[in-house]
Parts: sequence; C-alpha cells; structure tokens
Amino acid sequence: MKKLKKTKTKKKSPPKDEDGLGGVPCEFRQIQEWVSLPDIGGEKRRLGRYSGSIHRVPGFGHKKWVVLAYLDIPDLPLRMAQGTTEREILEGCVEFLNQPPPRQKYQRRNRKPLYGTLELLSYKFIDKGDDRVCCVSLVTDQRKNKNFWGTGQTAIGRANA
Repeated sequence: MKKLKKTKTKKKSPPKDEDGLGGVPCEFRQIQEWVSLPDIGGEKRRLGRYSGSIHRVPGFGHKKWVVLAYLDIPDLPLRMAQGTTEREILEGCVEFLNQPPPRQKYQRRNRKPLYGTLELLSYKFIDKGDDRVCCVSLVTDQRKNKNFWGTGQTAIGRANA
C-alpha cells in the first residue's frame, strides 16, 4: 500500500478584487480651488482640500489633519443591494486608497501611499447630477500633499495625546 504525501494547506488571505488589491475600488472626484466661482474649464484641479476648521481628532494640528473630498464609487448600488452597509463600503474604499502604488520593475524602496495614511472621520452621500457621490472627511498624517488644495493648519498649544 502506497503512502500519500502530506501537503500543506495554504492560508486564506483576505478577499481581494480583480486588480489584486484589497478594499473597495474608488477614486477621488477632482475639484477646483474655489468652488463658488463658475467652472471655466482650463483651471487646475486637485482631489480634495484641507479643512480650515478645528476638529476633535487626537493629535489634530500636530500629527493629523483633516481633508475634505468627494469619492466616486463605481459599483455602489450593486454593493448596497448585496447588503453591505455604507460605513463598510467607505472603510473598504479608504483601505483601497491607503494602498501604495505598485513597485516599478527595478525599484529598491517600497513606495508610500499617495495620500498619506487615511482614516474615515465622517461621510454623507449626495446626488450630483445623475450619479451618487460621497462627501467625506478623512484624517491624514501629511500636513502638505500635492494632491490636495491648501495645507493643514497647525494647532496652538499642546497635542491631544
């Protein structure tokens, strides 16, 4: 009687999308610097803006800053129909945005995420035109980022933990 070889079972990794990245695929909607002015077309656009308000976030103004942005989630109605809550969808979207870009062929160092390390602070779904967009407040660890308008404000006084 032949003995069968024991094979190791592979550990299951968290589910990944078809791109090989975890999270819910989404992207920032580009905005102009001054929203109240009419859209002229040839203006620069960025992905969000730093908030000028003071927020109750531990470390705000010292190690963390708040960014305001719009998120487009392509398959939002499908995910909502599957029974996923809005909060779960947005947390998956933030996980997707925190992924660093893929390493280039002969690159030595690992790349950093494009927007810093993001955390979800608050959100609201609104209708813009014919599609549904999520207006989010995100906490980042970068005071100045080329993808967002402005810079994060510095808090006066001691840091909150």
